[in-house]
Amino acid sequence: MSDFNLRLGDYAALEMSIYREGALYDPKDFLILFTIKKPFTGYTSLNPKADTEAVITKNSESSGGSGGIDNLGGGKIRVNFFTSDFNNVLEGVYDYDLQISQSANPQDTVITILSGQVTIQKEITTRVQSL
Repeated sequence: MSDFNLRLGDYAALEMSIYREGALYDPKDFLILFTIKKPFTGYTSLNPKADTEAVITKNSESSGGSGGIDNLGGGKIRVNFFTSDFNNVLEGVYDYDLQISQSANPQDTVITILSGQVTIQKEITTRVQSL
């Protein structure tokens, strides 16, 4: 799964498996990060925008999945997208990546697991009950 679609305002969950050297790898000692940003073009492709300018960010740092990423164990994770994640997002095509990160002395370890494009589609139905 490199490219995928999300719909504005809809809950979605992406379940993924992380492999290392052909075997499922549990990133329990790593921080898992998922970031969606506007596509990099022109000069910004050489100097990508800071993560503070991302349209959606998720992490495994918060307990109980409140950071949006659940480590399911055994090399499987789930990235949760909630209705509120799309409050300030417009429909369109965006870039994303999934990384695992571990602070270690003397240098950090960052591994990009997956990257690609996500198409965020407009919402059709906005009511929450029958008319």
